[in-house]
Amino acid sequence: MSKRSALLFFLLAFCPLWIFAFEKKTPFDVCNNINWATWGNFNGRSATGSVFNGSENVNVTMTSNFDFSSTPDIYNHTRFSTYPSAIPNRTVPRTTWSAGVGGTTEMCFSKTVTNPVLLLASLGASNGTASRLSFSKPYVVLFDGGGMQFHDSYSLTGIEGYAIVMFPGDFDCVTVNSTTPENYTNITWGLRPPPFPINIIEAKGCTEATLTASGGVSYQWNGGLTPNQATNKFTSSGTYIVTVTDANGCKTSASKQVTLSPNFANVTGNTSGCNSVTLTAVGGASYLWNGGDSPNTANNTFRSSGTYSVTVTSADGCTQLINNTVTVNNAPTASIVDNSIACGNTSSLTASGGISYQWSGGLTPNQASNTFTSSGTYSVRVTGANGCTTTLSKTITIGAGQTVINGNDTGCNNVTLTATGGVTYRWDGGNTPNQASNTFTTSGTYNVTITDANGCISTLQKTITVNPNIVPSLNIAASTNNICAGGVIRFTPNYADAGTNPTFKWFKNGVQVSTNETYIANGLKNDDEVHCEITSSTPCSVPFISNKIKVTVNPLPAVSFEGDIIIENDGPKTLNPQANDNIVSYRWFPAIGLDNPNIKNPKANPEYTTEYTLTVSGPGGCLAEASLKVVVLKDIFIPNVFSPNGDGKNDQWVIRNISDYIGTKVQIFNRYGHKVFQNDNFITPWAGIFSGKPLPSGSYYYILDLANKSKTRYTGSVTILR
Repeated sequence: MSKRSALLFFLLAFCPLWIFAFEKKTPFDVCNNINWATWGNFNGRSATGSVFNGSENVNVTMTSNFDFSSTPDIYNHTRFSTYPSAIPNRTVPRTTWSAGVGGTTEMCFSKTVTNPVLLLASLGASNGTASRLSFSKPYVVLFDGGGMQFHDSYSLTGIEGYAIVMFPGDFDCVTVNSTTPENYTNITWGLRPPPFPINIIEAKGCTEATLTASGGVSYQWNGGLTPNQATNKFTSSGTYIVTVTDANGCKTSASKQVTLSPNFANVTGNTSGCNSVTLTAVGGASYLWNGGDSPNTANNTFRSSGTYSVTVTSADGCTQLINNTVTVNNAPTASIVDNSIACGNTSSLTASGGISYQWSGGLTPNQASNTFTSSGTYSVRVTGANGCTTTLSKTITIGAGQTVINGNDTGCNNVTLTATGGVTYRWDGGNTPNQASNTFTTSGTYNVTITDANGCISTLQKTITVNPNIVPSLNIAASTNNICAGGVIRFTPNYADAGTNPTFKWFKNGVQVSTNETYIANGLKNDDEVHCEITSSTPCSVPFISNKIKVTVNPLPAVSFEGDIIIENDGPKTLNPQANDNIVSYRWFPAIGLDNPNIKNPKANPEYTTEYTLTVSGPGGCLAEASLKVVVLKDIFIPNVFSPNGDGKNDQWVIRNISDYIGTKVQIFNRYGHKVFQNDNFITPWAGIFSGKPLPSGSYYYILDLANKSKTRYTGSVTILR
């Protein structure tokens, strides 16, 4: 018979009894009450629901790596009829735990909850097929409906099993791992409100922790040294559960995480080494060794074999003793037998004291005896039978190979060579043939015989070239040596024997001012002196200084005027420029209206306003100029009528020659005495406009204050015709 057929038969046969069981209230309902989830959504690999827990709804979400489905009720629900609190028989998740080995289901609440409860119906199969589950949190059994094996607080197995388990404590999520798939199991989750409070106090030591539970009359722990007492001692880390029974016989459980660190420290480092061994203790706040170079630090170095211990003290005062056996091997005692000085081409060194050798050079670097062909310092690493090494070095000198000649092989006028590496020297030429440094004034090949401190003799040779000094020629010229103040002079060089790319230095009054080939000078002052220095681009060139050129700078003449001249029927008038005393000549332009354009103070009587420019000449032909305006004021003519009708004829009131009188004020009034126009500098003709609109035809009256010397006032009328 299938699970579905068996359930239908059971319901038909025992329906009245089932209804009675869920309606009946027992004294243990409050003690064993569980708020069960109502499931509303099954979507592939997730299922969601909610639990009404006291005064609020808590959302429940199950996710897995396999698909969920649902059944409209709990399979074989009557197997839970003896649980003291009613269990609603409604739609619940249907799970196969996995499609293969390795299923994972995570159940999470929307907030941290206390004592989540899992109901399992038909875990495994009635044919003997078992399904095993393990949990991320420890559980206690609230109800065993048969067919279950409870291995420990974290796993169980069902063969057509029925059970209700609780996970004591406060959690957000519980993970269920499954290793054996089956046809299906009905599951649902709930929350069991604590029927009475349980308090757990922890007294923690270095290697043990004491937990004391309160809130009931009897206690049962799932571990510890005294599991059936309120106070229990634990010597290992873990999550421990206590089940507490109160005076009414009601039972509930709580959990407590215990974390102990009896072996909190460790020692690292190789326990064997050559000459010394360094060990490092970690994990503590302070350290104390029973030997070594620095017994009060974490790092300690030992120089002899033996067993050493370190006492490590943690920050909270716990201690741990760690022993280490150290083996210190001695490095081999090595030596080098040498011929450190050889006048020939080679030298041999022989190392001893080891079983293998490695030199830093030579013809046979992997053997004890080695031959070298050049001077220098060589090292050998000697390895002993215990693997330890010693490194020695030796400096050898081979013949006169360390002797050299230093110095340039070319020079100007002479070449100086210096031989090194010996104690006596003998050159075959030069100014000081018996000294290490020797100066030669002629080209050629020269030899030096060197005797070193070991008595070794060597002869070296050097070919040199001595070049004579080259002196270029230079003469400079100026575009002029007589200028006006502010003028510019161009200085150019004429040179020879200076190579293809000579260098130039120009000086003014002894101060360098340019490195260009041509010097363009401005800002010169009277009696400034300029010269140039040239250096050839060929080897052995000697700088050459040119001739010097002194310049004459003439001052500029000064001329100016004080304001314009006004002629108002009172000409001619004398022009009076302000000029200094060094003026040589005067020239006025234009000459029209002047009695003499070549004198300082001509008389001017032009017919029209004219601007005159005076050009004066000073010493050296230096020029300066200034301008003066002679304003000729003509009589004005004031018309008494105009017709602003837009025909282009007589459309404006135009006062002839008024532009000569800058600052003339004009006021115009209508016949009622109201002002319709005013301009304090009347130049632009008036078009008969007032406030942006044309004035009507009629007579208007003006007052004109002419801006002349006498400030003449004109009054009269003007008629507008339209």
